[in-house]
Amino acid sequence: MIGFIRRRIAIKLTLTLVAFVAVSVLFAGFYLGDALERAAVDSLAQRLATGARLLHDDAEALLAGNAQPPEAYLWATRAAAAAGALATVPTLTSYRHAELQAAADGPRWLQLYVQLDRAQTLDHLAEAKEAGYGAVVLTVDLPLVGRRERDVRLGFAIPPEIPLHYGTLVDVDPTLTWRDLEWIRAATDLPLVLKGIVTREDAVLAVEHGVDGLWVSNHGGRQLDGVAASIDALPEVVEAADGRTEVYVDGGFRRGTDVVKALALGAQAAFVGRPVAAGLAVGGEAGVSRVLGLLHDEIALALGLLGCPSPDQVTRAHIQRAPA
Repeated sequence: MIGFIRRRIAIKLTLTLVAFVAVSVLFAGFYLGDALERAAVDSLAQRLATGARLLHDDAEALLAGNAQPPEAYLWATRAAAAAGALATVPTLTSYRHAELQAAADGPRWLQLYVQLDRAQTLDHLAEAKEAGYGAVVLTVDLPLVGRRERDVRLGFAIPPEIPLHYGTLVDVDPTLTWRDLEWIRAATDLPLVLKGIVTREDAVLAVEHGVDGLWVSNHGGRQLDGVAASIDALPEVVEAADGRTEVYVDGGFRRGTDVVKALALGAQAAFVGRPVAAGLAVGGEAGVSRVLGLLHDEIALALGLLGCPSPDQVTRAHIQRAPA
């Protein structure tokens, strides 16, 4: 069965189609409420060093559209560990998990593409568990690879000299169904997060199947043209989850205020990928550290201006949809 996850094509296509050229438009539909002057805000409470709010390295984002050097995954993972941020390491990593573990002691999750060779995926899961990963993030919105026209125009391909130890996009198993969650559960006792949820119906099914987290994502707008922007899909997924599992989100996050908007809409965390790629392109590991530092400072400032001592205190009362 190809494509067991529901998707809706929006009538207005502009949000996802402009993702590469005007990413700030993704968040033009919401603005933060007026800040209230409060007494001194506990700066320690504002720190997001645990990585519970700021997550980075969104799967293959480092490879999308322009090839980064093979050291990119190592640099990004080290920078995330130094910042106290959680890194999701992709199936397409050019490093072995043990190598990343040796280079950085920060928290890591595994982004998983189930391969046609199921034995290869089982070995991959076992290796990730051995390397200390904290969860498995199963990507469910790629039964087929979308037509990424910019990559086609640029003639982009992963250079053959970059080793892919755990699988490729062309070998992703298109027959994955909800029943396969039981197979993954039997293969590992790590918490299971589903990445690529954008509808209420799938959120309900995922919760019924006992997943530990929902990750709202439209795959950077690179899979299905016209699918809803993640920030627009987030509220209905949060409502469907109804507190029974955590909800995360990615897609178009460029500023700390974007992260705070996601928190206000009910997400427990926001993931960023392309800012990390930009940091790598400009300054390698130091560039990623700078990006994460900017996001941290912007989040802390937004929280303070909203009168929220901690991210947990951001609510729907702090956000409203901007006038059309």
